[in-house]
Amino acid sequence: MNKKILTSLALALSLGFVSCDKKTPEIKTPDKPSTEQEQKKNEGEQQKEEPKKEEGGQLPPVASDSFAPASVRLGLYGGHLHAPASDPAFHYVPTAGKFLKYLAFEQPITMQRDEKGGWTVPSGQRDKWCVVSYKLDDKGLATRVYGLWIDYLDASGKNINEQIASGANDGLYQHFFTLTNVSKWGSKGVDEDTDTDPKTLVEYFYKDTTPHDKPHHTGDKDAQGAPFTFHTNPRGLKGYFQFPKAFKSFTLHIELRKFASADEKNKTVKAWHDAKAGTVVSRISLPIIVYAEYPHDAIEDNITSLEDEEFEAAIKNFTIDKLASQNDRRILKDFMDAFGVDAISLIKEFNYKLTTSEKSDENGGVWF
Repeated sequence: MNKKILTSLALALSLGFVSCDKKTPEIKTPDKPSTEQEQKKNEGEQQKEEPKKEEGGQLPPVASDSFAPASVRLGLYGGHLHAPASDPAFHYVPTAGKFLKYLAFEQPITMQRDEKGGWTVPSGQRDKWCVVSYKLDDKGLATRVYGLWIDYLDASGKNINEQIASGANDGLYQHFFTLTNVSKWGSKGVDEDTDTDPKTLVEYFYKDTTPHDKPHHTGDKDAQGAPFTFHTNPRGLKGYFQFPKAFKSFTLHIELRKFASADEKNKTVKAWHDAKAGTVVSRISLPIIVYAEYPHDAIEDNITSLEDEEFEAAIKNFTIDKLASQNDRRILKDFMDAFGVDAISLIKEFNYKLTTSEKSDENGGVWF
């Protein structure tokens, strides 16, 4: 059977952010990893680490706390929003196909806690997020969004989010996000004066519910989902990102902060970028690359088609220089640099997304 490299990469590179049908999707909670690492000893110690210096400013020290998970799973999911634009819900639909590595919607990262309270990624695992900037559609909704669901785990792999999201601790903890090491990236990257303002690079929206571990929507159309409570008690265990600017790289610091009391936290609902709120008790740092812009993450109709050869034979000697369009070469090079992968591997994934008979499960995924 003859195949094309792609008469259009628009479908393949659009990252598959599909719209939903009218059915309420079945919620499939992401698998939770287990770990052998022991919990941090002497949980009640009040010693502080030395402040970590980063380009762009000195981060505040991390204080010890009774909440000391052994590992954390950061589930990042490419998805879309449901109206109304004034208070949308995030929906992620699992990637169609089982063989996508670089172009999958899912970008999970599991990190382990060390004896000093820091976080490290096991060797050989994903250690960064590659994302795309957005534009607003005709409903006022962002065209590219990324949901983040944070799961803290104990040494046996059990989810322990309830320790900070229920009981006496509920209302004391909240995740904040700070940025350092901001720089231009890729073929069209430029340094801008506004890069010093985190709100120009990242937009985060809390989507916490009560109970904390339940989605806002459920798979049963007759069942009631968990109500949103982020307006009065933002925790940041569930939320989504939008990235306004393409061709940027930076370090994102996910900081869990603790307040002295719920009254202190509730005096003002703190924004995600409030650098002075609460006491930092955990800081997870990882690089982010905004490698493409919408809609130019799609190489339109300029890829040379290979009409008369088998696909594998056709791409055997493929190089990026064989693309006729300079713009397509630029975009593909940005993809390659972001994911750290060669052109042929990417072309294979583009082709697989277009030719696979497997379809996304519109009744699956996660809502919040």
